[in-house]
Amino acid sequence: MALPDAWDDIMDSFWYELEQLQAHIGRLTAVNVNSETLRDGTRDFVKQYFSEVRPVLENADITSSNIEAADDACQELVRLANGTNKRVSYKKQLRLLRALRPSVEVELARVSSQPKKTINRNSDIEDKILATLGSLLPSAALSYQQVILDLRESRLSYRGTAVELREVLREVLDQLAPDSEVTAQTGFKLEPNTTKPTQKQKALFVLKARSTPRNAMKPTENSIEMTEEIIARMARSVYEKSSISTHVMTDRHEVARIKMFIDGVLVELLAISLD
Repeated sequence: MALPDAWDDIMDSFWYELEQLQAHIGRLTAVNVNSETLRDGTRDFVKQYFSEVRPVLENADITSSNIEAADDACQELVRLANGTNKRVSYKKQLRLLRALRPSVEVELARVSSQPKKTINRNSDIEDKILATLGSLLPSAALSYQQVILDLRESRLSYRGTAVELREVLREVLDQLAPDSEVTAQTGFKLEPNTTKPTQKQKALFVLKARSTPRNAMKPTENSIEMTEEIIARMARSVYEKSSISTHVMTDRHEVARIKMFIDGVLVELLAISLD
């Protein structure tokens, strides 16, 4: 199963044109569709389906019944457009096409979320992080391993993967920087609108305890800030393009970014040697 380049743009364009055609037909007051312009538009829409959309569905191995239903609806639309036919007949076929969208998008999401290249082994950094977590926090090690597996697999949602990553960092910081010790520092102040130390404050506590130079702490601070920002964006995000499949791929990319940042933070917090 392989999707062609720009397949998501192809599908977004098709769903948009479907909505536009439905709107034009819906605004008609005549019993029949007499407008040659509208009938030409219908034929162009069907041409778009067979030349661009159907190859995407075939390459993704979309359920044959869904493809057959879309084929039938489009063929019937061409038949209607080649004569003077009732508006309700157009509306029926367009509704049938629109009803296929949820199941088609779920199937596309499953295919598109598969990594192009399956990685069968952990990187050296991942192995070192897992070994250190395994001796310090076995539960965090399990969560981290699950994240690695999730990013290799085809998933319909990566929100849980983001939560696993956040839990790994939280457990490590709670272990190395208990709240009571962080707040006991001379001059410590809580951040505005918080009731306990933030992850960034806890990370700085660990690094200060190791006498890490201030300029060397900045990358860790930035990584934690970026991680929190991405997770917050995922939590409040909506389907900007109304495309489930595109959204899943976006989430997977975001989780991969989170992992990149957290890997760097864990290397520093756990004092892992990369030699």
